[in-house]
Amino acid sequence: MTSETQAPLSCSRLPQVLGLLLAAGLSGGPAGCGGGTPHTVDITPADLPHARLSDDGRTWESTPWVGGPWLGYPATASLVLFHGLGRAPMHVTVYLSMAFDQGCQDVRSAVPAAGDLVRISDVSESTVRISNDTNGDYCVRVVLR
Repeated sequence: MTSETQAPLSCSRLPQVLGLLLAAGLSGGPAGCGGGTPHTVDITPADLPHARLSDDGRTWESTPWVGGPWLGYPATASLVLFHGLGRAPMHVTVYLSMAFDQGCQDVRSAVPAAGDLVRISDVSESTVRISNDTNGDYCVRVVLR
């Protein structure tokens, strides 16, 4: 039995890797290999018609699991979400879906986001900033408690 050493994923191998990902129905690539220009998008209450605050005022969600479009979360973007908690949340939970090419409509599956997929910063009584530090486009649902 012989062992082969594979070259680490690098930008020079990006075309082959992206081809495999696209063939598998996935998108994205390693951070720092081209991609878009980092930018910030302010998401105000007017941009979130399906956002809601729980009856007890302790939980805010950007959209329900079912019945509303999730937020587009493009590569290298930071979203600044204006929430209605009136206090800095103790917990920020971000769910990620790969339904970006479907316009983030009718999302059927998601996973908790972590790592470079969601960098949480600037948590305050009125806003939360999440940043997509990858070259992939996704959809997100944000829950604050």
